[in-house]
Order: sequence, then structure tokens, then C-alpha cells
Amino acid sequence: MSARDRQLAACFYGDDFTGAADALLQYGRAGLRALLVVDPGLIAAAAAGDLDVIGVAGVARALPTERIAREIEPVLDSLAALGPRFLQYKVCSTFDSSPGRGSIGRACEIARRRFPGRPIPVLAAQPGLGRYTVFSNHFARAGDGRVYRLDEHPTMSAHPVTPARDANLVRVLAAQAPDLEVGALHLPRLRGPGGARLASGGEDAVVLDALDDSDLARIGAAIGAEAGADPLFAVGSGGLSRALATQLPASVPTAGDLGPVEAMLALAGSASPDTRRQVGAATKAGWAAFELPEVWRDGGEELLDQVVATLATGRSVVVHPAGAAPSAGVAKSGEEIGEGLARLLGATAAETSLRRVLVAGGDTCGSVFQRLDVDAFELIGDVSEVPVCRVSSRDPGLDGIEVALKGGQIGAVDLFDRARAGQGVALR
Repeated sequence: MSARDRQLAACFYGDDFTGAADALLQYGRAGLRALLVVDPGLIAAAAAGDLDVIGVAGVARALPTERIAREIEPVLDSLAALGPRFLQYKVCSTFDSSPGRGSIGRACEIARRRFPGRPIPVLAAQPGLGRYTVFSNHFARAGDGRVYRLDEHPTMSAHPVTPARDANLVRVLAAQAPDLEVGALHLPRLRGPGGARLASGGEDAVVLDALDDSDLARIGAAIGAEAGADPLFAVGSGGLSRALATQLPASVPTAGDLGPVEAMLALAGSASPDTRRQVGAATKAGWAAFELPEVWRDGGEELLDQVVATLATGRSVVVHPAGAAPSAGVAKSGEEIGEGLARLLGATAAETSLRRVLVAGGDTCGSVFQRLDVDAFELIGDVSEVPVCRVSSRDPGLDGIEVALKGGQIGAVDLFDRARAGQGVALR
């Protein structure tokens, strides 16, 4: 147990940055005091603060499976040592993973060794985002407003790295973790009289159905009934964060207004159709759009000058790699995109009085912020389900900047302009 005077409510590791920020948002909405750190070496310092929840923003979703253990084992050990009631491995509500990359099953295998004795709850559903699981089959709302089976979803079925080939999450997880017994808790048993138990036959992991927020409350109660002196490990989306928060004492946060900024910078690294539509809507609303050069030295300084000059006129700017916007061009690798956008953000922050930034793409956010001197993110509100955080940084140009961390498929079409206008909820 931790030497803290009181037990932490929960800790979590996010397998990408926007996912970690979403967990931060769900706990924060419940009135829990939460902080998201970038460097796992800062966990102990964060634990000395007056917090209910501590999270770590990671990059496991983008890693080859053989590198996941090295990424998550020390973080899980450090978080477990704090003695939280719950320890969440935060994943995307579209279950982005495969046996070869970002394997959620591999994370479950690692956790099963470290946290034996109780089955691992696995919840991908997040009804607030249009993500549902019914009889272990997962569904997700797309940009056209329709709900699709995961393997028929227009974006997820064609994902360039982890395409969804099966909507049955029991089979998906079992294929990624062949040494684990994977079971399921379906809606009839979850909603049955007397409450539900997580496991009935010695399963190692249990995939949970959920269709609405009342199911999340039932799941929270079922998981809470399994909690003991040691942290209970669970895997899931922001829906799981919300479910766990129902079991934790919290105060109601005070809601306010984020307020507008004159000009804002958006870095759109995601190539999802939703992000492309948002970039298109921003340009129609008057934002200046610039393409990231394929190699920074072949135009990066010129781009920086253009961005700084445009922001100085009060006009907002969106920067995208070729292929991430309606214009034509050659797409680049995630690492090249992350490096270019990180250099642009750091230099722009140093040369302007930039107050608010939006970064689109879970892997992009990780690639960008792990290259900058960013220590932590403090939740201050949300815009269209996108968390807005205040940055804590050793870099005076970045310290205090507000950052909207947007997953590729999240947010309204006019999200960029909403974020600039502060059309969201501030949480205090």
C-alpha cells in the first residue's frame, strides 16, 4: 500500500494519449481530482499531491506486441504500488489492436501474472460515444451517424494498421491472448435480478456487454463487489472509467465556460475520415490550412514563418500532413508526422502568445508530446467529448497552454471552430 494518508480511488495507464485524456475526462466529470502524467518517473511526485486519480499517457497501442511488456510493466508496477482501489488499462472504445500491434490481449496476459486471483473485466463499450457491445459483438457509430458492427465500420474495417476483421470481442481477445480463458457477461445476466458476477467458470478475462449508461452503473457495481485490499485490474474504454467512477466517492464539479481565443493552432495528424471532414469544415470557416513538409528541413522553417505570421493576424491555422486533408499529396509515416508537428508546436509556442492548441490523432498526440518537455496534463473541460487540458511543462513557451486532445474519430464536424470559440464545458 501507499504511504499516502488516504487511498487513491483509481490509477490508469492509457495505451494512447487521447485515450488517456478521455479517461481523465470521465473521472473529472465525476468530480474526482485527476492528473495525467507523461513521464512515468513523475508518478511518485504526483502521488504526493491531493489527488483521487493518477493516470499515465502511454503509447502501447502503436507498439509491436513484443515491445509492449517493456512499455507497460514498470508503469503498472509503479501505479499498483500506490495502492489504488482500481487500476485501469485504458483502451480505445473501438478496441484498436491486433495480435501483432498494440495487443490488448498481451496487456491482459501481463496483468494476469501481476494481478492473479480475480478475473480481468474487459469493457470496450462507451455509449456516450456511440460504442456498444451486445452478446460480445461490438458496434460503433461512424461519421455518417449510423451504427455499424466493428468489422463493417467504414473506418475501423479499413484501418491502415489494425483493421477490424471480427466484431466478437471474445474471439478478438482470445486470438491475442491464447493462454487466457476468455469469457463473457451478456446483457440478460448483467440486467438480471440480484446483480451480476463478473465470472462464473474460472475465466481469466471477461468481456462485458453494455448498451446504455444504466449498464455502466451495473458493471461498476459488479466490479466494485470484486474489489479488495489489492488493486483490481480492469481493461476498458472511457466507458469503464465512467463505470468505475460510479463506485468512487466524489464531489460534483463546478461547470463554467471555457471562453474563446482569438486564434488557435490545430495539428491534424490523424488520417481518419472524421478528422478530414473536420479539417475541411475549419477551412470553410476561414481557417488557414498548411501542409506539413515531408521532411522538416525541406520547408519546415518556411512553414513555421507562415504559421506564426498567420496567427499574428488573428486567423486560426490548421496544419496537416499530405493525405490528412482533402488536398492531394504523399502521406508520411507516423514518426515523421510526429516529429514535424512537435517541432512546429514547440517553435510556434516559443514565438507567439499561443493559448490553445488542438492535436488530432491518438498516436499523433503521443508522438508529439513525448518529443516535447511536457510533464503533465490537468483537465480543465471538454468540447464535443474532446478533453481540454492545461499543460505543465519545463518549457516556458508550452507551460500553461490549453490543449484539446482529439481521437481520430471523435468530435463534431465543426469541432475545430468550437474549440477556438470555447463552446464547451469548463470543469473546476
